[in-house]
Amino acid sequence: MSLISIFKPLKMKSFFYLIILVFFPCMLFAQTKNIDIVYLKNGGIIRGIIIEQVPGKSIKIQTADMSVFVYPMDEVSNISTDYSNQQEPLKSRIADKNRNGYIGFSIGPSIPTGKFSSEVDGRAKTGVRLNLVSFGYKITKGFGVSANCFGGYNLRIYSNSDPWMYGGLIIGPMGSIPVSNKIDLDFRPMVGVSVTQFPGASSNIQKPITICYDLSALIRFHIGEGMDIFLNSEYFFSKPEFTIENNGFEFRFEQSISTISYGLGFAYRIN
Repeated sequence: MSLISIFKPLKMKSFFYLIILVFFPCMLFAQTKNIDIVYLKNGGIIRGIIIEQVPGKSIKIQTADMSVFVYPMDEVSNISTDYSNQQEPLKSRIADKNRNGYIGFSIGPSIPTGKFSSEVDGRAKTGVRLNLVSFGYKITKGFGVSANCFGGYNLRIYSNSDPWMYGGLIIGPMGSIPVSNKIDLDFRPMVGVSVTQFPGASSNIQKPITICYDLSALIRFHIGEGMDIFLNSEYFFSKPEFTIENNGFEFRFEQSISTISYGLGFAYRIN
């Protein structure tokens, strides 16, 4: 079964169920909100998160300013945990700073451009773009990698039963700019492969696999601990070559698939 086979004529109810199935697991991630406190024999008190502890030897703790301290256990007099709500922001700040990546999904309108929207060529009209898995990870402060598993669906002009359907997998670099503590702006040029189904295709029309290109911009809003809501816009292009077999003869032609799409999505930030 090809990826695009899920994009049979869709109804809003189908999209609603799909969103629930993808988004619900993200809601299951919960963080224990507490602060570790290390009391030193010299009178010092260190608050943060214990990230490593070797029984009888040493303890490593990370503070809210991302500093990491290591103490031999013979210098530690006591260790405790503070579950006070007043300390929750400290825990959240440390957790959020450690989250360099995200994984989520988005959905929105897909607007055909160029020959894809022409009445002579593609005859496509505004449809739907669904990013099933949208992934990004920062390797350095402002640079990382991205990937996207997507599907598109565009009905044809004068037809509500024969849509263009396409989908695939793309990867590429990612540039990330922190606009504020709560907002990130990502730029993602990607390339990959896509499969396209010709409208009303019968068994004698192949579904070609071709190289595709995608340029997207994404703005993410950190709405909670580990959770993002984001808006994205992207330009997609591919040029599949179709082969029609009829009575022993083959006829080949190319069709440009180009769209500008906008989406609303949710993501879970990962370490």
